[in-house]
Amino acid sequence: MAEKDDYLVDILVDLGAVSAEQVAALRPEAQSAGVGLVDLMLANKVVRPADVTQAKAAHFGAEVVNLSEVKVADDVISVIPRHIARKYRVIPVFKHDNTLTVALADPSDLDTIDSL
Repeated sequence: MAEKDDYLVDILVDLGAVSAEQVAALRPEAQSAGVGLVDLMLANKVVRPADVTQAKAAHFGAEVVNLSEVKVADDVISVIPRHIARKYRVIPVFKHDNTLTVALADPSDLDTIDSL
């Protein structure tokens, strides 16, 4: 049976963040400990959190944005009310014509995407 984070593991291998040999060596330990393979790789510093973020972005067809490097215009930030931004953990980043680009804390949260 495939583990729930196997899609991320496959992407991490494809990105070169971890080797297939490392994955094969860690998989039995993750299974016996009852933890996810990605969590184990993070705990053992086999991969970095940034690698996992990049893998998730690749899976969802999203782009990783370092918000500390982005200057968001006041007219863009005001498009989404603060209480909505906090509730859904989103930040408006860019606006072009009638299209608003937002940064999501969790791009797999389909409820948030649907609500927006």
